[in-house]
Amino acid sequence: MMFVCFSAFVKCIDYEYSGCNYQAYDIGNHFNEFAGVSDVNYNLYASHDLQRDWLATYLETYKQCNSMELTVTDLEVNKLYVQVCKYALVSHFSWGLWALLQARYSN
Repeated sequence: MMFVCFSAFVKCIDYEYSGCNYQAYDIGNHFNEFAGVSDVNYNLYASHDLQRDWLATYLETYKQCNSMELTVTDLEVNKLYVQVCKYALVSHFSWGLWALLQARYSN
């Protein structure tokens, strides 16, 4: 995943399965992948502190790219964190469905 800063916004680009997606879904999926893909180990999952630091940096970068006040409040981080946690669950569900389809139709 890569961050790209344009004049008006920050975009995450994931070239493997490129497409528009919800911000919180992509971030939640990013955190899910900390645990691994083939050999999953949830001890490697991003800690609460790491996630909050990452989200604060993300929001600060977004604001910088949009010429906004760079101060990121705890409320902003908390709001995004809650969204990311919910969409991390959606990510698990969608990859689970993908795996079922691949098991049925792929060689």
